[in-house]
Amino acid sequence: MESAPRWNLDAPLLAGLVLLCASSMVILYSAGGENLGLLGRQLVRIALALGVMFLMAQIAPASLARWSPYVFGVGLALLVLVLGVGIVGKGAQR
Repeated sequence: MESAPRWNLDAPLLAGLVLLCASSMVILYSAGGENLGLLGRQLVRIALALGVMFLMAQIAPASLARWSPYVFGVGLALLVLVLGVGIVGKGAQR
């Protein structure tokens, strides 16, 4: 008998994230004047974030370790680029 494919997700972490997202949706609904449009946009963002998390969880840790110096370097280069090319508006440099 063949076993079902295993999804590389930590169940307690996923449960905690779902509870946190659900509570944040309740708070957003209350603070946003019961605006369902705002709630819908946030739900789309949460769904996209959970999808990216699911895809990243499928990557082998060895691959992540191999690529991490390059990703770090790109992130650092982008931060330095903001200092030189970024524009200042309303007190923040973008």
